[in-house]
Amino acid sequence: MVRTMTGPEGALELAHAEDAWTRADWEKATAAVLRKSRRMSEEDADSLVWDKLTRRTLDGLDITPLGTPSSLEGLATAGRPARAGDWDVRSLVEAGPEKQLNEAALVDLDGGVTSLWLQLDAGADLATLLEGVLLDLAPVALDAADPLAAAQAFLEHAGDTDLATGTNLGAPATADDETLSNDDLIAERYAGIRPAPGYPACPDHTEKLTLWNLMDVEASTGISLTESMAMWPGASVSGVYYSHPDSQYFVVGRLGRDQVAAYAERKGWSLQEAEKWLSPNLGYDPDD
Repeated sequence: MVRTMTGPEGALELAHAEDAWTRADWEKATAAVLRKSRRMSEEDADSLVWDKLTRRTLDGLDITPLGTPSSLEGLATAGRPARAGDWDVRSLVEAGPEKQLNEAALVDLDGGVTSLWLQLDAGADLATLLEGVLLDLAPVALDAADPLAAAQAFLEHAGDTDLATGTNLGAPATADDETLSNDDLIAERYAGIRPAPGYPACPDHTEKLTLWNLMDVEASTGISLTESMAMWPGASVSGVYYSHPDSQYFVVGRLGRDQVAAYAERKGWSLQEAEKWLSPNLGYDPDD
């Protein structure tokens, strides 16, 4: 059925049972737009528009700009995936020219993308790459060969901005983002481990002093250490958090006298001092 409107300029078709435009017509019109925006050159074939406008999801699915019948040939689906929480549509921003990548990222964000996965080369210009990106609304996941340097550069760029929940400064970018309360952290409801000084993976209680000095813990939290390195108040917890999902707890076994002597040398202790703090793990009798 054809519906038309008649006006000063003639008839306007609003709908048609069979689209009169061909695939080639669409490619030609779209190619003209892409050439105007310099995403295609005059030498490129019109048919290249499909490659230019196709987006690939993180799980390797190519999404073409239109759901044409030819795009559905051989396609099989297995139902909607089960999940919990809000959807996160994350755009992969691969390393490359920052200005060009910035323009593409802004287009994706305007089109419904909710977060960015940044694959960064050393020395990437984050000011250019993230120009116009609202970091308080769009979570960013960093993926770099040097995660610490990339995280530091990102935080310097962000300044005083309250970063969006889900921003990831170096954990695996494909992992589920975790939003955890203090109670969740204490109960270890996260992907990773929290080995703590005085426990099987780190039997030396005095390593708490390293944490306390590094983070000025007593001044910032009021939690103090006793002479025996117990924490006060007694309900306090401490440790080193490792966020990798494959991280595992381990146990330091029985220690020989030579191992304790080597450890004492590294700590600047006497052998007797090292034996005192490592006594539960000694594999020998210090009095022998």
